[in-house]
Amino acid sequence: EAIGVAGIIHAFHRQAKYVQIAAMFAMLNSAAPPLLTTLDTLVHTPVFYILRLYRQLSGKVRVFSETECPTVGTPRLLNLPQRRSVPLLDVSANLDEHRLTVFVINRDHQENLDAEIEISDFNFSKLVRIHTVAANRYQAANSINQPEMVTERISELEWDGHRVFPPCSVT
Repeated sequence: EAIGVAGIIHAFHRQAKYVQIAAMFAMLNSAAPPLLTTLDTLVHTPVFYILRLYRQLSGKVRVFSETECPTVGTPRLLNLPQRRSVPLLDVSANLDEHRLTVFVINRDHQENLDAEIEISDFNFSKLVRIHTVAANRYQAANSINQPEMVTERISELEWDGHRVFPPCSVT
């Protein structure tokens, strides 16, 4: 669900000329909610971490991004058409004042995907902050009993243009 939500946000980024505002209507205890509640407990779901990640880091100006990566075919599903080549890495980039943010979704549910990332026309420091929301399996979810199965992890590193994206992740 979280990977799907991130993909929808990427579609909004690509169509920013037409999508001026978007909102999530089902916040609690619904299908793919950001929050699960009981009378005495609140659990942040993977969808919560994805929404927070994009809210905190999305810039105001869309930046062109292009991806060359392995693809997978998808069957027709309900009102969605069959697709012959859906990229396993989905990239969206944007800029806010002096911060460039590159979001990468690894849709592969089993494999790490290595990537070389080229950034042009932007001067940046070699130290970058990496935010990753990843799961140890495709259907991993947070619950009352396991509230932190999927969380956001933040690290800083010297940027060398190479990154390995874990399966089922948004970075």
